[in-house]
Amino acid sequence: MVFVDRESVPSLDEERQRYLEHHNDIRDPRYRAFLGRVIDPLYKRLSPPAQGLDFGSGPNPVLADLLRNAGYHVEIFDPIFAPNSGQLGRGYDFVTAVEVVEHFHFPWREFELLSRLLLPGGWLAISTYLYNDDTDFTSWHYARDATHVCFYHRQTFRWISERFPLELDESHNNVTLLRRRHDDNTSA
Repeated sequence: MVFVDRESVPSLDEERQRYLEHHNDIRDPRYRAFLGRVIDPLYKRLSPPAQGLDFGSGPNPVLADLLRNAGYHVEIFDPIFAPNSGQLGRGYDFVTAVEVVEHFHFPWREFELLSRLLLPGGWLAISTYLYNDDTDFTSWHYARDATHVCFYHRQTFRWISERFPLELDESHNNVTLLRRRHDDNTSA
């Protein structure tokens, strides 16, 4: 994992302004296809009416709407746009974090929360661009977004699965799936 310097972490207002520049629209077929990279693996693992949380839903929770339209029960949480901390006090069959984990100022604390939100056997679906050994951070588009403060390598998720009650299921196409271990009962 690579972090930016503490002095480079944006303020909450800077983050809010950047997120408001996003144009995530349920009618946009390219955006729906982008979200399909996360949704399709969940469809293969969970049936409606599984209970989920769209963590970091943003100002327009398209992912939650798509999952709801498919029969899933989905709550939303976003520290800026939907800060209802009541959503963080229960367990879920799945939690999605699409284009979220790269914004974590305190990744250990956030992954601790994400793993706690999952019921045993629950799924954590993460979408973030991964760097590899050939990545040039000076020219990588993903590192140029000032709100992206930490970057993940495929090995990072293996490390996370060794320190939290999560099993690494798969990681490809910039989507990583982790499953809450059944033998751990410390959920929300």
